[in-house]
Amino acid sequence: MKPVRQMCKGVEHRSQKRLNNRIENAHQPTRRKEKCLIRFKSPAGAQSVIALMGSTRNLFAVVVGRYTKPAHQRRFQFQSAKDIWKAAAIELLCA
Repeated sequence: MKPVRQMCKGVEHRSQKRLNNRIENAHQPTRRKEKCLIRFKSPAGAQSVIALMGSTRNLFAVVVGRYTKPAHQRRFQFQSAKDIWKAAAIELLCA
């Protein structure tokens, strides 16, 4: 008998295909970001870019539907995202 099954005899432990899919799909956006950040030399550099991507993405997050916000509000959000991006670029260049 395997050690886990010996210690926890009353607990059901299933290791079948597709049982973990919901959890793995929850991590998918982060994994997609990590995949393009493989070339970073340090974890701190990758983390700063992920934080920047997250802060700009939050401005464009839509609850339901694609065009639920008026055009002037989307323009303002896009300008805010550009300002955040420019500030981060200046910070990276000066560092």
